[in-house]
Amino acid sequence: MPPLHVAIVWHMHQPDYRQPGQEEALLPWVRLHALKDYLHMAEVAAAYPQVHVTFTLVPSLAEQLQAYANGQLQDRLQRLIQQPYFSPDDKRYLLNVAFSIQWHIIRRHPPYAALLDRRPLALLNPDYFSEQTYRDLIVWFNLAWTDPTLLAQDPLLQRLAQQGKDFDDASIAALNARQLQIIGQVLPTYRRMQAQGQMEIITVPFFHPILPLLVDGEIGRRPSAGLLLPTPPFRFPADAAGQIADAVTLHTGLMGLPPAGMWPSEGAVSPEILPLAAAHGLRWLASDEAILGRSLDHFFRRDASDSVDRPDLLYRPYRLATPQGDLAMVFRDHNLSDRIGFTYQHLGGEQAAEDMIVRLKRIHHQLRGQSTPGLVSIILDGENAWEHYEHNGDTFLHALYRRLQEDPDLQAMTISEHLAAHPPTAHLPELASGSWIRGDFTTWIGDAEHTAAWQRLRDLRQAYEEWLAQAPPPAQAAAVRRYIFAAEGSDWFWWYSHRNSSDQDALFDQLFLDYLAAAYQAMGQTPRLFKSGRQDEAFYRAMWD
Repeated sequence: MPPLHVAIVWHMHQPDYRQPGQEEALLPWVRLHALKDYLHMAEVAAAYPQVHVTFTLVPSLAEQLQAYANGQLQDRLQRLIQQPYFSPDDKRYLLNVAFSIQWHIIRRHPPYAALLDRRPLALLNPDYFSEQTYRDLIVWFNLAWTDPTLLAQDPLLQRLAQQGKDFDDASIAALNARQLQIIGQVLPTYRRMQAQGQMEIITVPFFHPILPLLVDGEIGRRPSAGLLLPTPPFRFPADAAGQIADAVTLHTGLMGLPPAGMWPSEGAVSPEILPLAAAHGLRWLASDEAILGRSLDHFFRRDASDSVDRPDLLYRPYRLATPQGDLAMVFRDHNLSDRIGFTYQHLGGEQAAEDMIVRLKRIHHQLRGQSTPGLVSIILDGENAWEHYEHNGDTFLHALYRRLQEDPDLQAMTISEHLAAHPPTAHLPELASGSWIRGDFTTWIGDAEHTAAWQRLRDLRQAYEEWLAQAPPPAQAAAVRRYIFAAEGSDWFWWYSHRNSSDQDALFDQLFLDYLAAAYQAMGQTPRLFKSGRQDEAFYRAMWD
């Protein structure tokens, strides 16, 4: 009986936090996840050479990593820590952002915990913290966001943690330099592991947009009849094709090889995106089991042990025909993916890994008698879960990879490796439209705020078409196109869904509006005012005046 093939895909994504035309990021999450997750995830996998894994690399994220490493990008926190004093707005920003980490992590570090305990008084009166205290706060925020194994082993980071407070300019400069060194190791490490055959790196549409909604907003109504949309809807399939083309180009330049596969942002697919992907040389895509179930008109039922009723349907690749050539598609096991993403954080790492192995071996047993190995696709966010785990996920990941490497019934491999050995024989005649979240698009379209935003994007995109007819200089046209593409992929659509919110909603509002305004201004036109309705009038006056 052949071993069960297990394809783990870690999705690395942060949105573009750069303001248009600026070399400063409004939020520091790209830099901080590089310190805590992007390098760490690769290094853990590298310790188990027989475990092959897949990483996604969102192109706009890769650009930001490069810019940080080259000293061409800094975020607001990096700039603030170099200032001798802080404005009232700076202090409010720091009291929000510099505590944006799980508080149980803050409690591991007594000097940082002491600042957290004093925070309520500082929120009432930001001058309660001295200028030095704010600098200490920024340093501790950076240290706490570092991979804890690295924090315990790196001499400089150890020294700063032991010092605890009163960090001077020299210490701050040394910390920043060390962080840039760490960030600079991320992409070379990925390339090395790709060359060694242990890691497959796949792409994502350039700015992480929801491709079907760029092709035609009406697609949003396929899984959600009656969904609120602007009239007419946003309908620019060339933008979906452009986001794929730009992604393939940047990925090829960075990694030295064109990507074989693509994770469409949020697993969002529709039949219309298939020929666009095939036309740009992609050979396979991935989505969620809910999409496969609707495509086959089969609802995957699970028994008391969470085993699916038709493992032969879920645990295999499919072939889809397009005018530009065939594509393969795989569909993730939603339950196993969510167990890592959400459930296992409540268990010890060893116990969680054992539970996953037991479930995989149960699937292997279900597929007994098959001559072709089954393929279980586990696809999830590779960065946001670990702050809830024991030791940043280290215990779980090491235990999982060790068991996968040792178990003869399981073989961890990349999706391309499986497809090369076992090309799909099952044909999927029709692909349903939807995403991994509830199998629909309602996270990004359908709310009143969404409708207003898509209408503004549609108007901007139409203005761009009319402006292009005037034959503007190519460089100017490319700049406007980039601003539009960035707005299409903005995380604004995620955070302004009625289901989601964050402490930084106003900053996502600002970034989205900045890109709309920058596109109009680059065309020599007056920006058209858009208000999400989530902020007060003073916020919009400050932005647009």
